[in-house]
Amino acid sequence: MRHRHLPHALTIVAAIVLVIAFVNLLSGGRNFRMAGITAAIVIVLMLFEVQHYRPKISARNGWQRTNERFLDPESGERTDVYFNPKTGERDYRRTR
Repeated sequence: MRHRHLPHALTIVAAIVLVIAFVNLLSGGRNFRMAGITAAIVIVLMLFEVQHYRPKISARNGWQRTNERFLDPESGERTDVYFNPKTGERDYRRTR
């Protein structure tokens, strides 16, 4: 959980590079064309990763919150434990 903001930061940096590449392309420059293409690919991949990395926890999907709670040793945040009896998966979410 230490680097949970890294995907968002990387997406923001890639968006800035994409804007710079677009402005450079409009002004007739060709130096940032590959950077723009790379930045666009990074943005798409990071947005996909941010949205699809964690399972969707809901009662409709069979997820149940257990009575287990603990302090995450890395972040120090209270964490709830969820369990899916259909798949046997466990997931850990920050208490809200």
